[in-house]
Amino acid sequence: MYLINQPETKFEGDTRIHNRKYIDIDEQELDVVKPQTFLDEEEVRQYILDLTPEDAKRIGIKHRSALAYLKKKAKEGGIEF
Repeated sequence: MYLINQPETKFEGDTRIHNRKYIDIDEQELDVVKPQTFLDEEEVRQYILDLTPEDAKRIGIKHRSALAYLKKKAKEGGIEF
């Protein structure tokens, strides 16, 4: 009895026999997943190793010690992608 008296969302009406609701799916936005992009790890490592302190500051690395740490990790292959 519970399911018979349950309000319906896909159909017009409150309970019992219903007519199908009209839904305009052209106006609804679909959840589209963007395709994945993969990084060329060797290219990223080389970019890090070629960074100068001026370039590093421009992209947001404020301290030279952070740049040195990043370069050390790139040389050792310790950067996780």
